[in-house]
Amino acid sequence: MNTLNAVNPKHILFIEANTDGTIGGSHYCLLELIKGLNKSKFKPFVLFYQKNILIPEFERHCPVIILDKTRGLVIKRDFPHLYSLVSKIPYLPYFLILFQKTYNFFRYHLTDFLKIIYLLSKLKIDLVHINNAPALTDWLIACKILRKKCISHLRGNWNPKFFQKKLVRYYDAVISISNSVTSHAKKKGIYINNFITIYDGIDINTVLKMKTINPNEIKKELGPPLNDSFLIGLIGNIKAWKGQHVAIEAIKILKKKYPKIKCLIVGNISNLEDDKKYFNYLKELVNNNGLSKNIIFTGFRKDIPDIISALDILIHTSVAPEPFGRVILEGMIFSKPVIATSHGGPLEIIEDGISGFLVLPNNPEALAQKINYLLSHPEVAQRTGKEARKRVEKLFNISLNIKKTEYLYNQLLFQRGLLNEKFK
Repeated sequence: MNTLNAVNPKHILFIEANTDGTIGGSHYCLLELIKGLNKSKFKPFVLFYQKNILIPEFERHCPVIILDKTRGLVIKRDFPHLYSLVSKIPYLPYFLILFQKTYNFFRYHLTDFLKIIYLLSKLKIDLVHINNAPALTDWLIACKILRKKCISHLRGNWNPKFFQKKLVRYYDAVISISNSVTSHAKKKGIYINNFITIYDGIDINTVLKMKTINPNEIKKELGPPLNDSFLIGLIGNIKAWKGQHVAIEAIKILKKKYPKIKCLIVGNISNLEDDKKYFNYLKELVNNNGLSKNIIFTGFRKDIPDIISALDILIHTSVAPEPFGRVILEGMIFSKPVIATSHGGPLEIIEDGISGFLVLPNNPEALAQKINYLLSHPEVAQRTGKEARKRVEKLFNISLNIKKTEYLYNQLLFQRGLLNEKFK
């Protein structure tokens, strides 16, 4: 069997379906998985629904395919004046939406489905691995028609549509990135008998090598003058559920004691209207509270390891349960004290008071108190950071993630059934 695998590696097609214009943890987790796969047993391909800045990096490790899903008729976007006029007339908007869906189905969705069938056959794909929620029913249906294996990652607290929810049971496996994500799915009535929890992993050595400059250089660029104040950091795309407003409110409280404290809010803004509105709200919150010198919006940054290495404290402020929290692992790699909200994935990553700290969600006062405690007790911050590094090495190393994922592939592709108790 091993000789056969080496001669004829199984072809795996990874699908990254994000189309909001941002790069997130799912992209980086997929990249690290593809880099670490045993290429003598598995030959990876990756397909994106839109171009992104990481494609050259992916191309170093596998063929890349683009199936542009940003196309299509959106009447509200493409004909705003018509939409505004029609929206004033009862029931007429429903007919517009029906026309939009019908047009897109015949113009794009049907032809894209035929492209999927063609790709799976041409590339001789053995297994499709969807890197997002099990919502891409076209891929699942195509796999069933062609008798290919199909699995999906579940990287968030998913609220599926009726048809998507019914089809979950037909995936050969669903990889949940935390027990919290699985619990949410169960509460939503989603079939979870084919779920398996595999924590996202992180390549510790790669992250450390990505740090290229002295932390003082980052402080000169973004933070306070050297030896003059403290630098706090919050890293994640700008979204209301990520809770960047909580960090701003906490800095407002801390400014009374630490007038020169600075907080970096690092992250991109998607092309979604709600995210744009939330970012405008954050800027107003900063300006209205006189925090323009204390809060710095950096936008998207590729040098996250350099930024984290310069921080005194990394904070994570999600007001809705974070599915996992990859950036928390990045902070732990650099032995930084991390403060995160006490729900979702952080509960599984952090041992409160040992390898990090947990605070109530959407509670600026609690966050400010914990930041103040760590700034006032640097020995605690240092000890916590060391314990954090040990924990990420033990439980969240990328090698463990790859080992478990490859085991799942083997179980599915060589007809040995699903994961056994030893693996779980």
